[in-house]
Amino acid sequence: MRRLLILLLALAIPATAHADLFEQISDGAPIYASLRPLSLEAIAKRLGAGQLPEVQQLKAQLGRDPLDPALLSVSGLDVAAPIAASFYEPVPGGRFHHRVVATLHDKLLFGAFFAGLMSSGAIPVSTVAAGSALARLGVTATAKLPDGSIAILRYHGDTLIVDAEGSFHGKAPAAAEVARRFPLAVRRPFVPEHGARRLFQPGAALVIYTDGRRLPALLETLEPHATKKSRATRCGAEWDRASASFDDAGLSVSIDPTGLELQLAWGTLSGPPLGGLRFHPVDDGSIDVGLLAHQAPAVLALYSATLTPFESLKRSGPLASSDALLASISRCGDVAWGTILVRAWPQAIGAMIASARSQSGGNPIMVPVLGLFGQLRNVVLVLRDAGAQQLKYAMAATFDGGARAALELFLGASAPGGAKVTPIGRRTPSVYHLALSGVAAAAAVDTLTGGPVALTIADSDSTLAWVLRTLTRLPGAPAPAPKPTPILALHLDTAALSHLSSSMHFDSDTQLGVNALARLSPVDASLTTDGDLFRLTVRAPVKP
Repeated sequence: MRRLLILLLALAIPATAHADLFEQISDGAPIYASLRPLSLEAIAKRLGAGQLPEVQQLKAQLGRDPLDPALLSVSGLDVAAPIAASFYEPVPGGRFHHRVVATLHDKLLFGAFFAGLMSSGAIPVSTVAAGSALARLGVTATAKLPDGSIAILRYHGDTLIVDAEGSFHGKAPAAAEVARRFPLAVRRPFVPEHGARRLFQPGAALVIYTDGRRLPALLETLEPHATKKSRATRCGAEWDRASASFDDAGLSVSIDPTGLELQLAWGTLSGPPLGGLRFHPVDDGSIDVGLLAHQAPAVLALYSATLTPFESLKRSGPLASSDALLASISRCGDVAWGTILVRAWPQAIGAMIASARSQSGGNPIMVPVLGLFGQLRNVVLVLRDAGAQQLKYAMAATFDGGARAALELFLGASAPGGAKVTPIGRRTPSVYHLALSGVAAAAAVDTLTGGPVALTIADSDSTLAWVLRTLTRLPGAPAPAPKPTPILALHLDTAALSHLSSSMHFDSDTQLGVNALARLSPVDASLTTDGDLFRLTVRAPVKP
């Protein structure tokens, strides 16, 4: 454990070369990435990759652990520093450009390692003769990649730079043309300061990022029928003009002495933050989520359950209505889906909500149901236990105060015995006994301090009493420091969930995934907004 902590502390030290690498990568590509090999290796060990049959077989062949950091160091690369890359930067004439930048800790060692790869035939690389025209351009080696792209390798001090240029529908350029078109110094470097670009932190083990504003053009070009300039071309222009909340999106994975962290984020690079998408999360305190997070295998809490943020967004083009959206998805395929997932999923939700409201206009049942959803504030889902015969659960929701009459009307129609006021801890809710699809359940309705109405549904009276408890603090004990309320919070005791699922018969690959998750226990996630960033953060502790 001590050696692991020392390694993690070393990984947590910011790499000063990180910003320098991106200064050598141009802004203008739809996809960017960075990775730190040593950090990824530590994460693989943490997740138990060393137990995989393939890794064990490789270990037997090598006579040593393939995840040993010493094996990486013989490459001459600085494996503690990030490797940065950009992909599919558009080039006039229907071409594209990739660039990879890495830091070397020993240039001579890398040269020997590279020569060994060439002699083994593992990579189809040709060296450049000294004094040749290519050598005068600074090119050390060239390669033809499987997709037909031409790649060149150059050095810039202790930095290795690989440029590759290819064509979507034609012949790739000559290596000399690639060297002249892409000098080592770029005019407008990629700056990771705003939006989802903020995920490019020095300590991140892996970051994958896409600039959604440039994504439709790439997806349009990659369409199988793009050469005909038919529907794919129209789709790219159509989704370029569509309204959107976000400009970009990214995923990052990191490790530090306290644990593993994964972040999935959407951001804006200009205009109003998050395109005007605003949330106002408030914890009404219907149940003690903090207490249950230490006792239940799974707890999910949504503190901003209102649909208003999505309904209030302006929608245009294929997002103007649900019919237009579904028609465009059917016609445009990947171009539509890619833009929705990266930039416009809030507008897509808004279009679906608007459609549901318009279709319910003459339905006497749907109108009050949607009215209740409009007054929804918090939603909490709790798993207490799961067995072959019974699922023990609780669902809690809070509504604006005016929703109580409608809730009691619905529950009264489903509970033949009516309601009974029942003291539970400090609360005295009206309790109903229901039969939901033939399965017994208990429901409680009460008004909370401040006016919100709480509805709690559980599998039994026992679970209802369990979930409505509150933490009792010792006299004089300090209250915990208040924390900002997230939009969403999730707590998973993955070890307990793995135990609950032990009776299920998984295949070997699924079981390996379950075992890896069990190592990450507990898992805590939160969804928050932070200026120009809408971010889901997932954390799990580091254990020996």
